[in-house]
Amino acid sequence: MGRSLALALELELGADILKTAVAPTWNDTGLLAAIAVLRTGLNYFLERELRNAERRQPVLTATFPSSSPDAA
Repeated sequence: MGRSLALALELELGADILKTAVAPTWNDTGLLAAIAVLRTGLNYFLERELRNAERRQPVLTATFPSSSPDAA
């Protein structure tokens, strides 16, 4: 879910850039800059949390009973 959220933030930023490129005003440009800074910061911290969560999860290894004849 976190990766989907990060992708959505990137796509939203791209959409805002395209919208501003069509009809730019100084107000729109300033708003775009503020949005870009906020979304970039959110994306950075989200990616950092995802990496930390992956490191915290223990590696699951399946243990199967031995199939050797002396194990019986």
